[in-house]
Amino acid sequence: MNIAEVLMYLHPDSQFGEDWEVTDDGSGQRITAWNLADEMPTISELSATYDTLEFKDWRLAKTKARIDRDTGAAINRVVHPQCGDTETLGILRHLLVQWGNELGLEFTPDMIRLNEIAIAEIEKGITRKEAL
Repeated sequence: MNIAEVLMYLHPDSQFGEDWEVTDDGSGQRITAWNLADEMPTISELSATYDTLEFKDWRLAKTKARIDRDTGAAINRVVHPQCGDTETLGILRHLLVQWGNELGLEFTPDMIRLNEIAIAEIEKGITRKEAL
């Protein structure tokens, strides 16, 4: 069980290092600082929360969101490095491909290569999420 992760689930507005701290001195994790108004949870309470379906669903959603961010970052590093506004450039790339396909246009070799990279990264992200 990752105590910090359960605490983030139970107290989503709290901050590690500010509101609470967790350390592992080699004998297991433990809460070493607690600055929240709520009573500090026991290991038994944290363990019970860790075993709930709601926590598992929350954890899965967080993992999928991280995969989406990683996929976007990989695409941005390779496909959109020239532009500071990568989200806008990604949307424009998608629209250009869509419109080009609808109009039967032929793309430049660079556009084809970059689009293939983006598609490959998206497929990797989908595969990682399906493996969860």
